Amino acid sequence: KGGLALLWKEELEVTIQSYSLNHIDATVEGWGGQSKWRLTGIYSFPEAYLRGRTWSLLEKLVAISNMPWLCFGDFNEILTQEEKVGDRPRVESHMQAFRTALDKCGLKDLGYKGVDYTWSNGRWEMGHIRARLDRFVSTLSVVKAQMRNGSIVELGFRVRFQNFLSN
Repeated sequence: KGGLALLWKEELEVTIQSYSLNHIDATVEGWGGQSKWRLTGIYSFPEAYLRGRTWSLLEKLVAISNMPWLCFGDFNEILTQEEKVGDRPRVESHMQAFRTALDKCGLKDLGYKGVDYTWSNGRWEMGHIRARLDRFVSTLSVVKAQMRNGSIVELGFRVRFQNFLSN
């Protein structure tokens, strides 16, 4: 159902470092006069019991380089119960494992502007569930400096999540 693609403007120099069905890791030059930095797209496993593989991948990736790092994608997990509406509460240990992985990697959530939930089960009456599964996280002070009104502005990438396109 899901997937991951990375597109960029030709004035950027993007070098793919590694990839799998669940990630694309690249270095980027030529954006905003900044020096080289890392960009990683993530599509985490929909199955909760497999998500630990994504958290391990993040920990392996952070060990490769100390460059500033922007990581984005469908993590298929929430950080807090407030990021989900409907159905039963998310298992606390699943959220904690995600928070721990981000902490170990020094990644901070960059927030968002717009709709509160990036995923819906498509039911609009009984059983409607919505959650914020997609996000940008970063070690990059340069990205935060380039942000306006709490959102990433003209990063030079088009990011395709499941049902929306962000410029």
